[in-house]
Amino acid sequence: MNDSDNIGSLLSRASDRFVYIAVAAVIALIVILIAIMIAVKGKVEHVEDQLRYRAPRGTTLAGDESEGEAQLERTVYVPVYSHVYIHEGVPYNLTTTLSVRNTDTNRSLIVKSARYHDSDGKLVQSYLDQPLKIGPLATTEFLVAEKDSRGGSGASFVIGWAGHEQINPPIIEAVMIGASGQQGISLTSRGIVIEP
Repeated sequence: MNDSDNIGSLLSRASDRFVYIAVAAVIALIVILIAIMIAVKGKVEHVEDQLRYRAPRGTTLAGDESEGEAQLERTVYVPVYSHVYIHEGVPYNLTTTLSVRNTDTNRSLIVKSARYHDSDGKLVQSYLDQPLKIGPLATTEFLVAEKDSRGGSGASFVIGWAGHEQINPPIIEAVMIGASGQQGISLTSRGIVIEP
């Protein structure tokens, strides 16, 4: 065997080792990437679960419990849309989130009623069976799903709230959003105080 054969044999073995090392490195990299993807997916699912809509939050009060704390009562009207019209009258469904935000830093707010009405003013759904106490700076939400078109384009919420006579009034607003393919729409509306 001559020197060129020895060199060729050495190069061949070195090349084989390099290929084995490269394949092992690629496999290790793939395993690491899969582990990272699994960890990220778990965290994303955890975050999504924390953000998922939950029923209105607060302390449920019996009717007589709420009377002792409240000296000021207001009714708020909030226009919302279960759909809007596009392309010459085609309905485009929206999801509505109605938010009641207690702006007072010291006093709780009592949400006495949350009623959802359709375009004709008829009651579609009452969201509360009992008053709900909302702590200082806390928020509660009410959801109308995108597929729920009972309200129509002229739907509304009527919210009854009560609190101490010196309480800061809450912010009551609706966010409506819809998406289909490449198209999306979002809008907001704020409530106004009305006479009951």
